[in-house]
Amino acid sequence: MKSWRQKILPAILAGTLTFTYGAAVDAKSNNGNGKGKANAPGQLKKVEQKLKLKDIENHWAKRTVELMSALQIIKGYEDQTFRPQNTVTQAEAIVMVVNLLGLDDDKTVNTRISLKGVPTWAKDSIEVALDAGLISNKEAQQPNKPATRLFVTKMLVNSLGVNWDRNADRASDYFKDVKDLSREDRSYLTFAVLQSLIKGYEDKTFRPNKPVTRAEMAVLVEKLKDFKEDRGEDIEYSKRGTIYSIGDDTLTISKDG
Repeated sequence: MKSWRQKILPAILAGTLTFTYGAAVDAKSNNGNGKGKANAPGQLKKVEQKLKLKDIENHWAKRTVELMSALQIIKGYEDQTFRPQNTVTQAEAIVMVVNLLGLDDDKTVNTRISLKGVPTWAKDSIEVALDAGLISNKEAQQPNKPATRLFVTKMLVNSLGVNWDRNADRASDYFKDVKDLSREDRSYLTFAVLQSLIKGYEDKTFRPNKPVTRAEMAVLVEKLKDFKEDRGEDIEYSKRGTIYSIGDDTLTISKDG
């Protein structure tokens, strides 16, 4: 198993509006059909993309969902809904994290195991995530299992690409319902709390076995994105660009021509 570390790339900065992120979306000129006149190499172009998710207008995670959807980290459905309250499976959660990290382009993997029951659309991402140490062999074999808060937390910590103390168990100081977890799991939670990746509920519970919804997953993936960018790491997407602005129903990006 190879040890994964996020590549550091120069940030591309554009715009001064409230929502400015170093990121990329799969957008093309000429209404997205790819037939428009190409820009000269290295030239920045602005591409406007419509935000059409129609079932999140009054949702508490609206802006995060729009951003993660625009980045094609989390996708909507063909009927232009996002279904924020639907729970995610482990396969879906893995694909989202791999999309964010840009690991989906790495199709050369060293770890070879027989994956059973893995959806075709998730197979490459699960293989890459397993090889990068984001998930365990057992987790790779359970793609259709609901992604719990504990599962997602551990995957996020593994995605940071940093060394951390696996014996630093202070989780019970933060949550009153985690004493039955293994010491390693509690250490994951401790580190995740200290890095502001997760937080508990008002009653001081974490609810480790609670399935994660699509809206919650959008927020958790954005926290991973923020962590890396706060450390000066630019996420390497397959197609890089910079979000210039987010309006009420449109996203404008600048990207290399």
